[in-house]
Amino acid sequence: MTLGFLLTPTVLAHPNGSGWAVVPSEWENGLVLCIFSPAQPSVAVSAVSLNDSGFGAALGFLSEVAPSGSAVASAAFNAASWSEANTSVDGWFDMTYTSQVPIVPVGSSTPTGTVGARADFVLPAYASTPGQNLSAVAFTLSISGWGWVHANDALKAGISVWMPFPAEERINAPAPGSPILTTSSPASGRTLAYLESSNSASVGGSTTGVTAVSATPSIAANQSGGSLNITFGTSAGEFRTLNYTTHIGVVLPSSIAGIPTYEFVVVGGVGAFVVIALAATTRRLRRAPSDLEFVEEEP
Repeated sequence: MTLGFLLTPTVLAHPNGSGWAVVPSEWENGLVLCIFSPAQPSVAVSAVSLNDSGFGAALGFLSEVAPSGSAVASAAFNAASWSEANTSVDGWFDMTYTSQVPIVPVGSSTPTGTVGARADFVLPAYASTPGQNLSAVAFTLSISGWGWVHANDALKAGISVWMPFPAEERINAPAPGSPILTTSSPASGRTLAYLESSNSASVGGSTTGVTAVSATPSIAANQSGGSLNITFGTSAGEFRTLNYTTHIGVVLPSSIAGIPTYEFVVVGGVGAFVVIALAATTRRLRRAPSDLEFVEEEP
């Protein structure tokens, strides 16, 4: 099912000890613009300097799979009610979605329990540490309390991706086994954005500490959309919690309106309000992609 809507202008809140209270529909750090869906964990990421561009990503599915690869139970995201919160702090923009999601066995319509699901989209506000990547958004999936159907099963998660402006930006065919999905301009061929998956996740059990397990990506895509599916290793047994992060980044031009890109980087300690001022100035260089289209995936 496709969900199209217009988004309101950026809402900015003053930071305080408990985070930023107001939940905006979008924010930017002077280089990267993020626009969020209010109904589900979804974001459209684009370079502030590029009109009619964007890379959309959303939480697609979470399933328990047997050793054969067939699903035995799934989180019913289509029945989930998501709470959206702005959990930003000084130095980081963080949009958080949380929900208690029913777990439904394959072949049944009756849930056997729920799983706590959380998705965070984190964008650095300014360069707080050397090498800080201001042009990438960290997309972290966290789950807690998964109720396993069988021992020796694995968990598999999916991230859906799409192009809000398919005429101006297209997905490139991924190389076999590659953990990276890229987009480019059909006119110039220049790479515009990327999604990079991690090869590991952290998990924890009720009696064990946090440990790392493998995360094996599988990417399928055409020019306008696709998916990143990740199968998590079983070396930790029937773990109860999982955290996994992938990154959505934009490939910045060397200059924006004649200004070198590095001049848009703000050194840590100056504060997010300076970044906001830079963002407001940069924003006038382009039309905000307010007609970005979010895709709500069917299970």
